[in-house]
Amino acid sequence: MRIVAISDTHTMERNFHIPEGDVLVHCGDFTYRGRQDEITDFLDWFLDLPHKNKILIAGNHDVTLEKNHRDDIVSLLGIEDSEHWIHECFFKRVLEAGAHYLENSGVTIDGVNFWGSPVTPTFGIGWAFNEDRGAMIARTWEKIPEDTDVLITHGPPRNMRDWVKYNNSGNQGCTNLLDRISVVKPKLSLFGHIHEGYGSTQYKETIFINCSLLDDEYYPINYPWIIDMDENGVTDYTNRF
Repeated sequence: MRIVAISDTHTMERNFHIPEGDVLVHCGDFTYRGRQDEITDFLDWFLDLPHKNKILIAGNHDVTLEKNHRDDIVSLLGIEDSEHWIHECFFKRVLEAGAHYLENSGVTIDGVNFWGSPVTPTFGIGWAFNEDRGAMIARTWEKIPEDTDVLITHGPPRNMRDWVKYNNSGNQGCTNLLDRISVVKPKLSLFGHIHEGYGSTQYKETIFINCSLLDDEYYPINYPWIIDMDENGVTDYTNRF
């Protein structure tokens, strides 16, 4: 199986050449603020790509995909949630295209178990899928099945491609996520969120890849990752093609 992994395109997806593969994975933040035009344009591009299997999760910028934000919008507009544009614009289109949107859920493709979550530790206000570090976010990570082969999260685990340069903020990854990974031992951990962390790290049984295509200044300069897997795990991975 060849997996092509990308993240954090933030409406600039058409700046990139996406290599061929069996499974295309997007690790979230395909919009800036979850606007209808941003989502529509992204799906026009993403769903038209030739990859047989497509998996995507949301990120903190994709606010209209988060139920609490959606409920607020529905309440303000005075409409039924089933009539809200996000259903027609996003969920229905993804389903009809045969793609897989994962939100603390999984899918098995050709014997490989994928599990994905948009959750990241809380920071600031107004972002989607934020959960407080500690017991709250740990409850989400406990949902990761122990037979997960490929873990897809928007944010990184602690100390894995998670260094933030701004104000010398340091490592911003999730310790609770790393704790769960140490139990599950997935073959591959894919994420984005921390743009300046782009790159790969191998630690124990897992290969960690930050797939952010935009750098920390939001310039589209990084490359998609290509990962080859067989029944024993990852056989090769590269960002050069």
